[in-house]
Amino acid sequence: MVIEGDKKILGAMRIKTYEECHFLTGMMIIKERRGENLGSQLLFKLNEFLSLEHCYCFCEPQLSEFYLKNDFIHIDKKNIPHVLKSKHDRYTNTGKELDILLYKKTNN
Repeated sequence: MVIEGDKKILGAMRIKTYEECHFLTGMMIIKERRGENLGSQLLFKLNEFLSLEHCYCFCEPQLSEFYLKNDFIHIDKKNIPHVLKSKHDRYTNTGKELDILLYKKTNN
């Protein structure tokens, strides 16, 4: 999913689909357009792109507030699908601290 303007990509979000869930693998807004709510605009459209009920996200703790403002909730590692537990372990075994967040699709 991308946001375009001025004939260029301003931001993008990548979602990987697994058998039982979606995983938000990355989101980027170009530096000169940060602070303009473009990230929130991307996440606002998340619901319409999901084919499954849950979308998980790992993020650095300082980014959690952004996701929480955009309808994600904190969850415990024991509540994530097995396919994501192994990814989380790989990332955090190197000393990286990551929060685990969940977005639940709504039926709008």
